[in-house]
Amino acid sequence: GMALHEHRAFARMVAGLQFDNSAGMPVHQSTVPVLFRQFVDDELLRAPMTMDMVLQGAIESFQHSPALTSPSERQMAGELMLRLASLRPRVVDRYVASLRDQVNAELAGQRHIGSTHAGGTELSLIDDDEVSIDVVISHVMQAVRSVAEHELRELLAFTSALAGDMDVGADHNPFRADVQARALWAAAQALPQSRGHQVAFMRYAAMPFALALRKSFAAACARLETQGVVPAVYRTLIPPSGPRRGRSLGQERWNRGDDLFETVASATRPLPGPQAALHNGSAGLQSQLFERVGRLFAAMMDDRQLLTELHAPISRMQSFVMQIAASEPAVLDNPHHAVWRFMDGFVHLASVYSGYDGAEQAQALRFTALLLDQLGEEPRQTEPLYQWATDRVESYGANRLAARCSAVEHQIKTMQALEDRLGRDAPVSTFHGALDVAQLDTVPAELMELKQDTAQVSSEAVNAWLSLRRPGQWMCVFRKGGWMNAQLLWPGERGEIFLFGDTDAALTSAWAIRRSALLRLRREGLIELFEARSLLLDALERLSRRSTSRQ
Repeated sequence: GMALHEHRAFARMVAGLQFDNSAGMPVHQSTVPVLFRQFVDDELLRAPMTMDMVLQGAIESFQHSPALTSPSERQMAGELMLRLASLRPRVVDRYVASLRDQVNAELAGQRHIGSTHAGGTELSLIDDDEVSIDVVISHVMQAVRSVAEHELRELLAFTSALAGDMDVGADHNPFRADVQARALWAAAQALPQSRGHQVAFMRYAAMPFALALRKSFAAACARLETQGVVPAVYRTLIPPSGPRRGRSLGQERWNRGDDLFETVASATRPLPGPQAALHNGSAGLQSQLFERVGRLFAAMMDDRQLLTELHAPISRMQSFVMQIAASEPAVLDNPHHAVWRFMDGFVHLASVYSGYDGAEQAQALRFTALLLDQLGEEPRQTEPLYQWATDRVESYGANRLAARCSAVEHQIKTMQALEDRLGRDAPVSTFHGALDVAQLDTVPAELMELKQDTAQVSSEAVNAWLSLRRPGQWMCVFRKGGWMNAQLLWPGERGEIFLFGDTDAALTSAWAIRRSALLRLRREGLIELFEARSLLLDALERLSRRSTSRQ
């Protein structure tokens, strides 16, 4: 144990990295370890060779792919091969430049802002063609993660060691699959052809890209090992809160109606139970009740999805829950109790919408703090009191939605007029007739197995899912080459256009998407509902896993 501690301390000292313990993430830019920076620069120097291998593989895919069955597809393949032959250096440079920009931005602690779509900040309508870009980027990411799964895991362990994080508390690999996929799309845009040609390039380059990256990642790990870098202790990461990660496993099981609570609660429930403690007046058993509440809240604070800013309000709730449990022990066995629903509500409220520069999140935190002050002044902590508090949180969310919809009233009117006109006019494709939407589903033979692993939803189920969507609901959406949270602000009266606002956008910022494009995102698994999760169930499941691992 002492040797391991000294090794970790030495790794941090050599790396020269300062850590923000509250978030478990490195302090970026000025404190990037020298060895880490050298590793990144070395990999960026090798990136042109990797991309050159990808282009050669893509050309071979065009030459030998069995999917080129129609004359139009063969013509497109020939045009792409000619362009790749003449513009190879330009395509490589675009890939390297995008990769360098993304990696440097991440090392500087800056959030990546996707740029996969053309256009500025003006309101535009996202159609099937634009969604096809996100779909193909997601397929590239899936190919890389599937083909190079082992190498990505090993590289994560080595980069964590370079960062001084020997427990792998975060993903320190700056060359992840999502970063690489966005860089490949930047390379595709170097081809002065239609969007259809660029998407076709992405599809046929996906497997050569994944294979080349697997070799590149393996070589990087070998070089780091030769240099004497000892990999960190790899463990499964729970990513921070955000897209596609809003619901934990406990929440999903709860939504399915499984008896998860009884399974995991048994691992932490003292015997005899809290009811017996109060009935018999046993100080020892009341101490067990106090200890159990403490373990629950400690497990909540260990949740990596929980914002650091929410630690303080959740800590304040511990004494309130203890007062309720003293007279109502069943509260610890009931995730539907108003006190837990109140906690789930204000955590979701503060987590889901940060607003421009974090202004909306800060305001939600101030509202929560004032509400907790009011609760703390009450002489008795009861379920009706927390039902009132839950209603206040829901009212706050409704008022915020109304303010946001009012701020985009002009966009709503514009989109409604466009929706009415779409019923009469045929949409114009941005792919310039080079490739239709049906053809976009064609993938190289090597990717067919990967694509089949993704659950395909029937048209009836997709339409049923969309019919249940209401203004104010939050979604996890894959857009502009990455996952983001977006709130449904307005569904068109005809159900053909939907207006969304992003989590970090100003009140007046919104984007619109056509129904057909939204349905395609759903069929591809690139959009899902983001609901408030149960902090209690997640904490109990975490305690259960710890108990099992100790046995």
